[in-house]
Amino acid sequence: MIHNPSVLLPFGKKILQNSPGQGISSDTEFLVRTILAKETAENLRLLDLGSGNGIISIMISHYKKSWKCCGLEINPLLHELAIENARLSGSKSRFILGDLRNFDSAEKFDLITSNPPYYPCKHGHLSPNPERAASRHEILCRIDDIIAAVCRVMKDTGTAYIMYPESRWLEFEKKTKKVDLIIRHKNITENTKKVRFIAEVEKYRK
Repeated sequence: MIHNPSVLLPFGKKILQNSPGQGISSDTEFLVRTILAKETAENLRLLDLGSGNGIISIMISHYKKSWKCCGLEINPLLHELAIENARLSGSKSRFILGDLRNFDSAEKFDLITSNPPYYPCKHGHLSPNPERAASRHEILCRIDDIIAAVCRVMKDTGTAYIMYPESRWLEFEKKTKKVDLIIRHKNITENTKKVRFIAEVEKYRK
């Protein structure tokens, strides 16, 4: 595997990213910053769906020492890279190789995070590089798959933080209603050139 130069994290540790794949962007920072601002409890269990090189779990675990952070990734190379990045950064995050479309867990999670592929396969240019294509377009998972995974593995009292481009808000909102998930809050990026939203989602409670 060929790596890009290492990426310096805000707390001084360095991690690696896969050269042919999707690079780390400001969206990651926005997602991490939102979760840290919203969640103040101790001893939470967090699962990052589609964890890539592990950056979200690794960053959150640095600031939340009592949390148990875990990432789920379908790509074996990225899964191994995440494990290596946890070692490099001194993170206790663990990473699971698996497909979120059929992943389940007997012990449920307090928090679910996901920065999934943003675009349908027919939207825009599809990269000839398989890894980059899968990170940007819904080749291996769709909105429906993310929502279904949240329903399966999140505690009844849990919260999910899911990021998409603003252009997919109405679609996301409609699909959550179909499975009795409630959008508690909508967080919007300050970047006017590429507007993203993070939906805070919880299960409907009777």
